Amino acid sequence: MQDISKILLTFVEFFLHYVWIANLFFIIVIIMIEKKNPLYTIFWIFLLTVIPYFGFFIYLFFGLTFKKKRVANKIYKLKKLRSRKNVSESDREELRRWKGLITYLEMSTDNYITSNNDIQLYFTGKEFFSNLKKEIANAKKFINMEYFIFQFDGIGKEIADLLIKKVNEGVEVNLIIDGVNL
Repeated sequence: MQDISKILLTFVEFFLHYVWIANLFFIIVIIMIEKKNPLYTIFWIFLLTVIPYFGFFIYLFFGLTFKKKRVANKIYKLKKLRSRKNVSESDREELRRWKGLITYLEMSTDNYITSNNDIQLYFTGKEFFSNLKKEIANAKKFINMEYFIFQFDGIGKEIADLLIKKVNEGVEVNLIIDGVNL
């Protein structure tokens, strides 16, 4: 009887050892191969680390979604093709060296590259609000604004008055703000 329990114990230790190795393998696969949202990847690594003997079974049932992955890859490729049409040939040459970063950002944020974009960096609030007021005053068809905080202090009142004036002139104004600060 003692021999059977010893054999059984040896088998269980052997099995758990290989499960632990499989667990490490799955962690490496998730880190290196999976091209998913980084939070999703961190979740599975955490689960496999915290529950090493059951985590990989959970991953097999819930983490590997072959059909979903196939559909998601098709959608990604279609979006990628559409976004690539918006990039000029000269821009494509310039962007080739950033291919890895672009692919990572597209996969993890679901945002795709476009061209003919222009940004203006502001280093002071005074500079920003001065330019914002000019842009509002020059608007002819529509104004779309989205802000986390919009306070009706001095500058907020000025902007609100300008927006009301533009609405009265027939300009379409869309303003999205967080309602917490109202």
